[in-house]
Amino acid sequence: MQSFLRAQWDKRGLWAWLWLPLSLFVCLIARLKRWAYQRGIYSATRVNAPVIVVGNLSVGGAGKTPLVAHIALLLLSHGYRPGIVSRGYKGAASQWPQTVTPASDPSQVGDEPVLLATLTRCVVVAGPNRAESAQQLIQQHDCNVILSDDGFQHLKLARDINILVFDTASGNGLGNGWCLPSGPLRESASARKAADMQVFHDATNTPVTAGIYSMALLPGKIYSLKDRTVAPTERLRQQPLHAIAGIGRPARFFDTLRLMGLTIIEHAFDDHHPFSAKDLEFGDEYDLITTEKDAIKLTGIPTTQIIWVLPVVAKPGEPFDTDILQNLRKLKTP
Repeated sequence: MQSFLRAQWDKRGLWAWLWLPLSLFVCLIARLKRWAYQRGIYSATRVNAPVIVVGNLSVGGAGKTPLVAHIALLLLSHGYRPGIVSRGYKGAASQWPQTVTPASDPSQVGDEPVLLATLTRCVVVAGPNRAESAQQLIQQHDCNVILSDDGFQHLKLARDINILVFDTASGNGLGNGWCLPSGPLRESASARKAADMQVFHDATNTPVTAGIYSMALLPGKIYSLKDRTVAPTERLRQQPLHAIAGIGRPARFFDTLRLMGLTIIEHAFDDHHPFSAKDLEFGDEYDLITTEKDAIKLTGIPTTQIIWVLPVVAKPGEPFDTDILQNLRKLKTP
């Protein structure tokens, strides 16, 4: 279903026109909500620390989580004490907020919070109420900067720096320009005016303009999920690999593997797919390879086959890091 919708959202075909009335309603509601917060009709909660929001206008993967990890590590290297709030999407916990560690169960708190805790070793708190999660990070963990992953539409938490990420691999990052369900947008493209910084993933001709940046996701060294042993590249090239991806843009993962010279058999799942042992059964003895986000959920699933993991690192173009730090210094940091 996800691949079908992606194909429909790249054009204004029959599907888009059939659902256009509902799409216009979704855009209207989102615009009214943002207007109400801007005018003070709805009040946003301001916490005692600068808040940096990383989000996007469209559904699906755009590279937000790797960028949040990059910013967190950047802040740590400059003496800040960042904490991360996340929705905990598809987490089944009965109580929120939840403090997340690398050992947390992704089925309870969501896969992205566990991934962020693993990548950054920062304190991560997941829950639907991001303001409450941010308060917990400040009061219980002494964090002095809050990073909100995929929080652009969560207006209840007041923010100081708004960062929008666009996936431009197959266009301008806005699909056909229409809101759900006719298009991929959560709100109309005009909402980008609320962004302080705009990051274009995979852009090859990003204009050199204040507040506009390019970004690439660079592959790291492939390692074993079992013991983190780095894979010998030549071994991986000797036979096909079952490539497993339950992310927003599986095609990007598959393309990266091919560019690395690997022969793969594609297995695309929906974003945040809850993997089971059956999903790993392919009737042969080929090794498996997956993303770090999916590896979080594959840990502990019994299989006789080796599972390799391809990490990726966000690399924003200049002067993104400098501008983040300069913007943060202008704010009051506890």
